[in-house]
Amino acid sequence: MATDAKRQPGSSIKPLAVYGPAINAGLINYSSLVNDEPVSNWKAGKPGPANWDNKYHGIITVEKALEQSYNAASVQVDKLLTANVSFNFLREKL
Repeated sequence: MATDAKRQPGSSIKPLAVYGPAINAGLINYSSLVNDEPVSNWKAGKPGPANWDNKYHGIITVEKALEQSYNAASVQVDKLLTANVSFNFLREKL
């Protein structure tokens, strides 16, 4: 059963914690373009995060980033926000 799976919640959290607040703030919409490329200092100075397919896809739409659950694209969108904006959105809206 899906509820019994022992997986990280990342793919479920990204729409709520990253894309939701960015759309709510008017920073993006489904057709906005985002760069699915690694962040240079992700962990211990190494680039990341990796996507599920271990590839980066360059400039794509937010719709495609959400559809494919690309991690790197969501980090690029998150850079438009702050951790506080994301946290407050989750606390106040959900």
